[in-house]
Amino acid sequence: MFHKKSLLVLVVFLCIVIIVIFNIATISMNKRNITASHSVVDDANGDPDKEQIIRRVMDPTITTVTEDTQCIIELDLNQDKQIDYQLLLRGDHGQALNPVRVGEEKLAYTYMSVYTYRYDLSKNYGEIELTMHHVYNSGLIYYVAYKPYSQESNHIIFQLEADGCDELQVLKGVYEEKKLHLNHEIIYEDTALPNTVNYIDGEGHHIRLGRVFLEKPLGRTVVSVQKMTQGIQLMFGDKTLYQYRLPVKEGYATKVEGMVSLEDLVDDKDNKLNLDTLSVMDLANEKFMWADGVYYENPDNYEPRADDDFYRTPSALHMRACYWVMGKGSIFKTNGISLMYTYMERFNGKHYIPTEPKSEWLYDDYGIEDNFYDTRFNTDTISSLLHMQKIYPDDQVKGVIDKYFAFFMDYVKDHGFYVDGHLFVADYMNENGEYTVKPHCSLNHMLEEMTVLYRYHLLYENQEAFDLAEEFLTSIMETKDRWIRPHGDLYYCVTEDGRFIKDDYPLVTYNDLNRGKYYLEKVYGEVPRDYMAILESKEKWAEDNGYIKE
Repeated sequence: MFHKKSLLVLVVFLCIVIIVIFNIATISMNKRNITASHSVVDDANGDPDKEQIIRRVMDPTITTVTEDTQCIIELDLNQDKQIDYQLLLRGDHGQALNPVRVGEEKLAYTYMSVYTYRYDLSKNYGEIELTMHHVYNSGLIYYVAYKPYSQESNHIIFQLEADGCDELQVLKGVYEEKKLHLNHEIIYEDTALPNTVNYIDGEGHHIRLGRVFLEKPLGRTVVSVQKMTQGIQLMFGDKTLYQYRLPVKEGYATKVEGMVSLEDLVDDKDNKLNLDTLSVMDLANEKFMWADGVYYENPDNYEPRADDDFYRTPSALHMRACYWVMGKGSIFKTNGISLMYTYMERFNGKHYIPTEPKSEWLYDDYGIEDNFYDTRFNTDTISSLLHMQKIYPDDQVKGVIDKYFAFFMDYVKDHGFYVDGHLFVADYMNENGEYTVKPHCSLNHMLEEMTVLYRYHLLYENQEAFDLAEEFLTSIMETKDRWIRPHGDLYYCVTEDGRFIKDDYPLVTYNDLNRGKYYLEKVYGEVPRDYMAILESKEKWAEDNGYIKE
């Protein structure tokens, strides 16, 4: 009996100890959470007249704080419990925003997490959607979209806050016609930066400031974009502020994006390849990047269309551009990995990325509607993903690549055609797999398809891909005399009925021939003579006509 009582007392005592430890841990955790938002919490609790915190959500990297007049996103990029940057959304002239979070989503990948937050604001404003791509040990890209309720809605102030500093190195984006130039300046006093693109490196500051612009959706990924001339205000002090005004226009969302990092955006700002890559990426004029992909100027024959319109391209060439300078700065790694996952998610249930606008000429010539398959755009994206797999392998990305090649090999069987017994493949396919006339096969499309098939084989030892690549190579070489025109240039494409027609691009096919040459040397140790005859003819024509300069 004595032992039973002793055992009972011991059990009760242990239960009490566990409860006490749990309560202490809970209090400690709450204290840590409160400390993470130190300045806001202390002010609100210390002065009853100050605005009160409505809601706060903790995350190892991101802390969101919502107050009556503002929404704060605190960024701890290396998770050392120190705030590296803050994003702030504030009411115009201090008016109440009253933000209420109505949506939240987080996606975790091997090298990146994606956060999406949606806020409803007071009746005088509208809705905010904030998406962030956090690439681990590199940087964070933010995308802010303000969708006002009406034309009478108030403007919003968007600020990026960083630690105080004495001076900043800035690459200012300036345009001469449509070409982006980056002017290197050292700034040490308040100023207005151009509303284009600015690359900033300084003590505690590694920032790409994107532009603010107005955007109206037209459908099928097409948007009408209105540029703005307002400057980005740079203000020095205990904290350094970069401030935008997000204006209102009926029917438009107001958007702004950028990137922050703890490392230099560009390691060597005098390196031509680094600067050329930034200029080619552009991101502020002829193309721009958003959370769902890269937008290019909408071709004149695409529908829907409007003035100053853009469409989301299935081609992820920006990713490939980042790959070649991947070790040259955090901006290249951050954008490269962000695009890798963004475009991985763009593949549809049929395992390709559709071009969503309708092309008038494809419809007129072949009866192809919107949401069509373009072999070149998809091959460009697969090419980029294969590059990234070499340095950032990911089974999820590889699964998408595998499914694409399985789709493509079936596509060749269903949509290929033969000219003099040699296989060629239609450039385009309707969403339903049908067309009024089978589309042509462009030489540049087929060269790039051949190259990625060889690369898929080299990376993953896929024999079926190797066999198809060899068949493509044979078809191209066996018809070389029909591709080469009397004046040395090449024909653009071949039709199902065996006609080699149309003027070729000045350099696109030339670049594809050179890329193919590189991988033929890797596979075979040499390049076939008939292949070189096509390349040399194109090269001589391009030199004679001033497209290639010595």
